Amino acid sequence: MSAIRTIAIANSNSVDETTLELDSHADTTCVGSKAMIVSRSGKIVDVSGYDPSTTSRKLQVVTAAVAYDRPTSGETIILVIHQAIHVPDMDHHLLSTMQSRTNDVIINDRPKFLTTTPTDNDHCILAPSEDADDTTRLPLRLQGTVSYLNVRKPTSA
Repeated sequence: MSAIRTIAIANSNSVDETTLELDSHADTTCVGSKAMIVSRSGKIVDVSGYDPSTTSRKLQVVTAAVAYDRPTSGETIILVIHQAIHVPDMDHHLLSTMQSRTNDVIINDRPKFLTTTPTDNDHCILAPSEDADDTTRLPLRLQGTVSYLNVRKPTSA
């Protein structure tokens, strides 16, 4: 994730809503069917899951986009994810924390209830924006042990 742009105010009652879940076990972000494919690299990768007895799959490497709608303001932020593996039959997305961190995105994944003095910078994603003095803060949600953002497929304007 290297580019974050604010596009417009949008209606968040989309049938394309899904989750962008943090995945600390993966080295590459995976995007599913509810991402907008911006470009295809032409590269194919052989992907296998955590279970070595399952067969591997050949999947495309893409640049994709998902939209995050701020619940408080309705502002829409487009997250552009480079070098993601496109898994067309997956209905959510898996954000590699390692890949994000190697691209200067700060992932604060410790839940606020485990923090002694929580701040707005806890349990969130902090991404540099085009303006070096500004950082985009995306507060994470928690379901069980999974930290995530509610996102949707962007619409073309």
